[in-house]
Amino acid sequence: MRNLFKKLFSTGATKSRSTVSGITEYQTNLDRSLNHSDIVIRISKKAVIPQDVQIILDYFEKQILAGVQFKSGETLQLGFVLNQFKELDDGRLLLQEPDMVSFPIQYTSSMDFTFITLRNQKDVVESIDRTLDFDFPAITQALMVHKDYKSSPALRLDRSASDGVRSGWWVHTNDDFNPDDYYITSMYQFALDRPDLVKYLALPVGYRVCEIKGKPFKILLNNNEVHFQDGSYLAELNKGP
Repeated sequence: MRNLFKKLFSTGATKSRSTVSGITEYQTNLDRSLNHSDIVIRISKKAVIPQDVQIILDYFEKQILAGVQFKSGETLQLGFVLNQFKELDDGRLLLQEPDMVSFPIQYTSSMDFTFITLRNQKDVVESIDRTLDFDFPAITQALMVHKDYKSSPALRLDRSASDGVRSGWWVHTNDDFNPDDYYITSMYQFALDRPDLVKYLALPVGYRVCEIKGKPFKILLNNNEVHFQDGSYLAELNKGP
């Protein structure tokens, strides 16, 4: 997947699409001889850029041409989101995402959250260094959080190495180091509780995010503050309203 996201957001014409009742539907253009159903992606928010959708559809087409078969009920990870295929009544495969409301996970027909999150996470990493590799955790992994992470005005997010089940992310308050005040939760639950912090989650091991309500945030690498690229997403975000 890493190579896929290295070329993500290139320009070009989009695949076939149609818009009904505010939902834009994109799909692959597969040759019938491939004996594979077209894959459909539905978008309802204008914040999703059509070229972002295209590169994913291009990826599916290349995989299918190489002999890969995608099936209803199969899951795959785009960025840090776990998506799932569902067969439509006409035989096409619809790619779905978690509704970001239900627990446990329930899937919905749009892909808005996946693409908006993927774009934001990419822009955060590239605000620091456009050559820096993304390190997407999985929404099914876990992280360690302070008991007050939902409401604390001052948080510190630290990325250490993943051990498989755990993503490597820790969410601290600034002054509490009592281990009894920390517990493990899922990345999905964290995204439900703190959607404002999800954009940082593709930062690699060694990075730290310091967020204090009402103040500019800081990102550090090995305890040294990093500077954002001029005009980048984070540089503009840190200017505030």
